[in-house]
Amino acid sequence: TDLSGAVLSGCRLMGAKLTGATLQGCNLKDAKLGQYCKALPEQVFCLASSSDGAYLAAVAGHFLYLSVRPGDSIWEWDGKHESRVHHGLAKSVAFAPNNSHVATASNDKKVRVWSLEGGNTTGTTLKWGLEGHTAEVNSVAWSRDSFQLVSASNDRTVRLWDVDSGRPSHVLRGHMGWVKSAVFSSNGLQVASCSDDKTVRLWDAQGGLSVRILQGHSEPVRGVVMCSLHGGQEMVVSCSEDKTVRLWDASTGKELRVLRGHTEFVTSVDVSSNGDRIVSSSS
Repeated sequence: TDLSGAVLSGCRLMGAKLTGATLQGCNLKDAKLGQYCKALPEQVFCLASSSDGAYLAAVAGHFLYLSVRPGDSIWEWDGKHESRVHHGLAKSVAFAPNNSHVATASNDKKVRVWSLEGGNTTGTTLKWGLEGHTAEVNSVAWSRDSFQLVSASNDRTVRLWDVDSGRPSHVLRGHMGWVKSAVFSSNGLQVASCSDDKTVRLWDAQGGLSVRILQGHSEPVRGVVMCSLHGGQEMVVSCSEDKTVRLWDASTGKELRVLRGHTEFVTSVDVSSNGDRIVSSSS
């Protein structure tokens, strides 16, 4: 199975091909991470690879593990690029699309941005420690141009960050429950977030204002992603503890389709780069 570019949570993968993917709380038995990955000393909470295939990053416990792949050799966690990056459990890791930085988020209420130095040899240097959330941070994601970050927290806020200055550009308030995930639209003009309050919210990324509330899930919403379809239509895909995946028209907020089939909580969802396939994972 080719899951390139996917963001998955709480899944068990057997022999999957993963390039530019992000995984959370997954069993990685026999998964081909570019080629092959040896075991880490702690349970991996989230794993990501850079889009150019040069780096693999995992957060486990308080640590960021960075693996580099010289030439065609295998991925190997050799301990050379192991860093304690947070004082709490690290929950999310994401590479900038231009592969210049990697961001991490944690239970310690912080988002941290690390510069990738020296090609494939010298690891990371802390660029920014982004502070402002008052509860644990559940997710961090990049804008496509790599200039902004968005983070989602149990403090019920979504925060947008300017990567150049390390300062928050907007604090998005409105959710009535823990915010589980937040992502940028493909053009960077909107942000979608999902919450334990059973809603998905769309926000104006430039003005920081709420655009619309997508209601339909009957249980907490665990994951959300935005994608552009052929013809430029922007679509939102969400997944929930109500065991469904739902598709929405981002321009109107109309629910387009409900995908049923999972028998347990649906923990994450993503869409292929061409918008033709949806992949979801369940507990």
